[in-house]
Amino acid sequence: MDFDFDTIIESLHDQKSQKQIAENILDAQYTADIVPSDFNFTKDHIGYFMTLLKTGSVQVERAAMILLTLVVHIPCGFQSSRIDMIVSGGLLQFIIDQAVPLFHVQKEKSLDLGILFLKFIHAVIKGSESVTRKIINSEEPLFNSLVVILESSSSNLTFVEYSCRIIKAISEYQSLRAFLRKTDTDTTLLEFLKTESGKIESNCFYVVKALTNMMVHSDESKLDLLKNGIVEPLIVLLPLYPSLVVQFFAHLLPQNELELDDRVNEQILQMVNLIKTMLKETKEQSLIDEYLYAISKYSKYSKVLQHLDLFDWLVNLPTQSEQSLCVLANMTFHDKNELFKKHYKNLVSTLWKSLNDDSLAGNALAVLVNLAFHDKESQKICVDVGPDLFPHLFKLSEHTNEIIAKTSLECIRNLCIDDQACTTILQVGLERMFETIKERKPDLRIETMQIVRNIFLISPDCFDKVFRQACFIPEIVSSLSQSADLQKCALDIIEFLVDKKQDNLKILLLDCGIQSALLEMTAKNSPYTKTACKLFVNLKKFRLKFLDCDIWKTVLRQWDDDDKKYGRKKAKAAVKPKKKIKKKK
Repeated sequence: MDFDFDTIIESLHDQKSQKQIAENILDAQYTADIVPSDFNFTKDHIGYFMTLLKTGSVQVERAAMILLTLVVHIPCGFQSSRIDMIVSGGLLQFIIDQAVPLFHVQKEKSLDLGILFLKFIHAVIKGSESVTRKIINSEEPLFNSLVVILESSSSNLTFVEYSCRIIKAISEYQSLRAFLRKTDTDTTLLEFLKTESGKIESNCFYVVKALTNMMVHSDESKLDLLKNGIVEPLIVLLPLYPSLVVQFFAHLLPQNELELDDRVNEQILQMVNLIKTMLKETKEQSLIDEYLYAISKYSKYSKVLQHLDLFDWLVNLPTQSEQSLCVLANMTFHDKNELFKKHYKNLVSTLWKSLNDDSLAGNALAVLVNLAFHDKESQKICVDVGPDLFPHLFKLSEHTNEIIAKTSLECIRNLCIDDQACTTILQVGLERMFETIKERKPDLRIETMQIVRNIFLISPDCFDKVFRQACFIPEIVSSLSQSADLQKCALDIIEFLVDKKQDNLKILLLDCGIQSALLEMTAKNSPYTKTACKLFVNLKKFRLKFLDCDIWKTVLRQWDDDDKKYGRKKAKAAVKPKKKIKKKK
């Protein structure tokens, strides 16, 4: 017999061949190949299947459900249109109406048919988000049945498996996760994990996947899971599904960790320690990276960091990875004590190697930035790593990855520690810095302006080299109308220029429109209005005194000031007495 789908359907309708065809289908003699990728599912097919599902023969009905699942299960260009036809033709509703009673009763003779109903519903949900939305919005009995199956200890194991699969498939659609949380499905799944984590692990796999999808964008869901004891079943499942559980755990810590109580903190620490132990024992690089990724997330959490005790191991890794450097970045950022001082030289050497690898440079720079921020000792070690440090950092500041470019400039900013460092920075990167300022990429411009500010404040001897740049003063003035960070940098530099008591600097600032820029800042309620007002008044006084008046008055005023300074008295002109004129009588 030709294995054509329509031929098989017609033969299944024929009383003579019905039994044999049904047996062939149930014996899995027909595979997905019988459904061509361009097969068009029509209203006639809807009628065929409805008739078959009303025969009363469990064998025929099971065969029909197997064929129908093949129609919707195979992903292809026609999958969506087939599912839409099944929905619009009323076949899906017909199947759900028949399936729900079977899910609740779970009689022995109808178990196989119930399982096939679940497989079909699972295939439909995986194949169409819009149909899934209709199902969960209008088919409350079906969804409730899935929950009942999970909550009942006497449910058929395959029923449980496909209920888990269906909920996991629903959770894959981001737009439907809110519905799952609203119906407390996450709570149901958590209770299921607590009771089943030591039993049928494969079902727990689907549950953990579903919970991962549901909580990944919801801090509220994360907190609820943590407070209700999610960590305990995860500890049981970790050795069985290390990759899956670690990925879930990595995303579990909410933004507001302060809401966690001591009991939850202890569980988190227990989980981190277990991951740490497995990390040191495993040789598989992909698992090492996943373990480190999870630890990097929790190494931001102070209660974990103080017990982490991984620094020696991380620094001495033969090869660093993105994740190991991320953990080091978090550890060096949070711990400013003696934790890693003894490892400074080894650590900086490790970072120096990693800077040459594009995939590692970002995190290596982050660690270097943290070291350069701590104290003079760590800064000196960073600067002394070699003569190529600053050229390399400036080269990275041109990187196409803006995060790497920005972090390299941050590092340079933190290493403006003395005259020698500032002089080296200017020798290597003066032109590059002003190119960056003129490019006007906000983040890079801010970092570069902060480097200039630090050089001015730390090493006044470097002032002339920067000041000779043609664009310097105009860029400083234009920065007053930019972001708050740029305004702060610009004001610090302007204060430095005004305090130098060199009239030519003030005149240059005034010629570039500094007063208008300062006034505009005050009008827009800048956070630095007070500083802007002070500078405006000082420059206004200077202008009134030296620029906005008659030159001879200025000269006379200067002479008067000199007279007062040296105690000179003005000579009074002699006045002849007027003669009295006698009037004639």
